[in-house]
Amino acid sequence: MRKRQRCRRVPCVIPALALVFVMLFSMIPSIQASAAGDDMFYMTVSGTMRYDYANEVANLTNQQRMANGQAPLQMDSELTERAMLRAREITRIFSHTRPNGESYASVLDGSRFEYAASGENIAKGWPAQYFTPSVVITGWMNSDGHRANILRSNYQSIGVGVAVDASTGNACYVQIFSSLPADGQGVYNGIAEYSNCVEGNLNNPENSMIEGYPDAYYVAPIFDANYYMNTYPDIYSACGGYDKGNAFVHFLICGMSEGRRGSEEFDVYSYKNQYYDLRTAFGDDLPSYYNHYLVYGKAEGRQGAGFVGINNPNITSLDGVTDYAPVYNFDYYVSAYPDVQSLYWDDPLGALRHFVEYGMAEGRQASENFNVYSYKNQYVDLRRAFGNDLKSYYQHFVEHGKDEGRIGTGCEGWVMNPVTSLDGRTDYGAVYNYDYYISHNSDVAAAYGMDDISVLRHFIEYGMKEGRQGSENFNVDSYKNQYPDLRAAYGNDLAAYYQHFVEYGYEEGRAGTGSENTLVGRVTRYQGKEYGPVYDFYYYVEHNPDVAAAFGNDDIAVLEHFVNCGMREGRQGSASFNVNVYRDRYGDLQQAFGDDLRSYYIHYLDNGLGEGRTGI
Repeated sequence: MRKRQRCRRVPCVIPALALVFVMLFSMIPSIQASAAGDDMFYMTVSGTMRYDYANEVANLTNQQRMANGQAPLQMDSELTERAMLRAREITRIFSHTRPNGESYASVLDGSRFEYAASGENIAKGWPAQYFTPSVVITGWMNSDGHRANILRSNYQSIGVGVAVDASTGNACYVQIFSSLPADGQGVYNGIAEYSNCVEGNLNNPENSMIEGYPDAYYVAPIFDANYYMNTYPDIYSACGGYDKGNAFVHFLICGMSEGRRGSEEFDVYSYKNQYYDLRTAFGDDLPSYYNHYLVYGKAEGRQGAGFVGINNPNITSLDGVTDYAPVYNFDYYVSAYPDVQSLYWDDPLGALRHFVEYGMAEGRQASENFNVYSYKNQYVDLRRAFGNDLKSYYQHFVEHGKDEGRIGTGCEGWVMNPVTSLDGRTDYGAVYNYDYYISHNSDVAAAYGMDDISVLRHFIEYGMKEGRQGSENFNVDSYKNQYPDLRAAYGNDLAAYYQHFVEYGYEEGRAGTGSENTLVGRVTRYQGKEYGPVYDFYYYVEHNPDVAAAFGNDDIAVLEHFVNCGMREGRQGSASFNVNVYRDRYGDLQQAFGDDLRSYYIHYLDNGLGEGRTGI
């Protein structure tokens, strides 16, 4: 026999017409580990199944169908038992997705309805004495998605589940519609107890909002239609005039989330600001404050309105574990920062969350007892550990620094014990001082300020190559000028002179200053040849301004110019030798070298000087 093709099931979309009166605590499931793995759990569920309510829902459904020209549906016993299972499931996970992550329609697997078109309506809400079948049907019929399911023409049968959660007393309703006819057995009236475990998937728990609404008596403390419409003229337009029902729906859908006042008795901001325990529990979830007052607060004698200011505003912990009191005070924080004040002047929890999530990373001061820059400036070990990660300094003081006796203020404008080493091995203290460097290099100070680690890094990576002076005790030009052996080794590699002094020169007793403008031991030897008899550095740069302009005190470069260019050009390199005089004086040399002036210099060095010849 050919298998029937599965028809497309049509779930009801959870509508926007949703209420929000669920207590936070009643929504927390009992979770135990299962053999399925860490991503699975079992939720313990117990309570009663209201078959009498289920029959009433079915009757009210058919009244709506017949009033709208649709044939009535037949109650099916098997479909109702499947709906009862779904009702028990949504006492814990309110969703068209089942606790195991499958679609609601999987509840029909193995039944004769498995391959038929189907739909589902769900509602979860008040204690059963208030959340009655008539209330639920009214809510569904006021929602486009639910109404469409109730009035769909191709449906023939219905199953209804109603479960009352033993832990909360709240009722959960499920309608399952099918295109197949009912079995004709119907269901019985009455109440049945249930206790079972519902398998769930931690990756898909979805606690949603309540649908439907209770009677006026129950919500009177927080809502009065006349008060609401008179207080907010925009409601009149939105509701099409003085329509109390639509006003109530607006209050549930929008008003509570917006913090609108629905009665003389209750002001959500007054209630929130007055009770620290509620702010800790609910934060900015305004509907939860309305619900708490309705279900608990009024009975506890809590004041619903009339409180001005904020009671116990200095919340200092978000999780009950980390206490930010050593670095944070609400009044100080909102007073110091107008942007924070404009957003959180009446929201201590929000202000603390802003400080933890943004303020610390931005280096904002939130207490007179702690300044992050002072803390950073005082402790070189922390600067090495955290660098510019400002949030870590706050966290360290909260978790360790305070107990260690560290000080959080008093060093805002200066750096204590500036670093002289980046890697813990090479210490640049002999050529570098933080205060000296930033005071003599305004661009560095502007870029890095009191970030001593970044300032030292700039000196090592750029300053030494550029010949910047990093300490009053070391001048790279002086060091270079004083030691011809270093000039011969390093030439114009200025960073090498700093490194040499740090690694060798200081211990060798070499001087790092004193010859800034005086060249000591001018080199006269080039590529193994001595040019002293025909060359003097000072004479050459004095009589050749172009050379002086090009090379300054770089005696190696000046000597290279003389050897490679000056001699060919006949430039005089010394007061004791003139190549033109030497040429004109000795005819044998003229005959040998002609106009090759460089050869006359070389001859004098190699032979003429020894022969007693003169060039002056």
